[in-house]
Amino acid sequence: MRKTSLLVFLLMVLLSACLLAQSPLWGPVTLERTTGAPDTYQDTFAAPDSTWEYSLQVLAATDSGEAVSSAWIEINGSAVVRPQDFNQNVNEIEVPISLDHQNQVDMRLAGLPGSKMEVAIYGPSVSQNVSSNGGSLNLPGIAEVTIPPGSFDESVPVTLYTAADSLTRDIFDISTIVFAAGPAMPFELRINTNTVKADSSLWVTLMLPGEFIEAMGNGRYEAQAFVQLEETGGGAPLDNFDVFESTVDIELGTISVELPPWAFTSSRTANDTFEAIIIIGTTQAIWEDEL
Repeated sequence: MRKTSLLVFLLMVLLSACLLAQSPLWGPVTLERTTGAPDTYQDTFAAPDSTWEYSLQVLAATDSGEAVSSAWIEINGSAVVRPQDFNQNVNEIEVPISLDHQNQVDMRLAGLPGSKMEVAIYGPSVSQNVSSNGGSLNLPGIAEVTIPPGSFDESVPVTLYTAADSLTRDIFDISTIVFAAGPAMPFELRINTNTVKADSSLWVTLMLPGEFIEAMGNGRYEAQAFVQLEETGGGAPLDNFDVFESTVDIELGTISVELPPWAFTSSRTANDTFEAIIIIGTTQAIWEDEL
């Protein structure tokens, strides 16, 4: 009983800090120009997969009206944003980038005091309008979502994207203690249906990378689809991950899961859009005393 109460308390604390818009892999970080030498920032971070294409986004904002005129951003020593990318008419820059498993970002901001830029790195994503006829979204090598006909009464913009939010991972780690969870993928898959909740279930298929299958240890662990669920229960809302029934095909390297409408909530997003979150993990299939 004490252990369960502690888990509930920790999850409630994390939930209060976890109101998310589309979550970046890294950032956002804001660098503001002061006086004197150029202002700098350096950080390191991990990427889920070095074969994916990522996106670096820069928002050039200012409280004093001064536009960003001189800035540099480097990823692992290679310049991806330079001063010539900025001018008085540029408010946003988006650059496709490649990442290693471990990465370093360096930023430098010069120019007039008062200018500032917000920088974030996002994982792969795809968006499209889905009509009442249904449709599908595909992130090659990562996941596919099938939306049956009749899920929406009108055309709805749907987004399928990857993220690696630290607070979401903390909630996952805490709430899956009761499942004796094993290895898990280092990212979450998010399906956003804008301001409309689907009337029927969506079907999601995710690819299982070879290294993840190896980590399952020849049957020691079995793959599971963990879905983040909001539970109110008449009291304070509680966000936790639960195991959903899924179909695993090791030969194809896939796991498929049905997401009912109640798996989507608008309480986690800053713009009140409906979103479901999936993390692929494992539970023990063979226990120590069975070896």
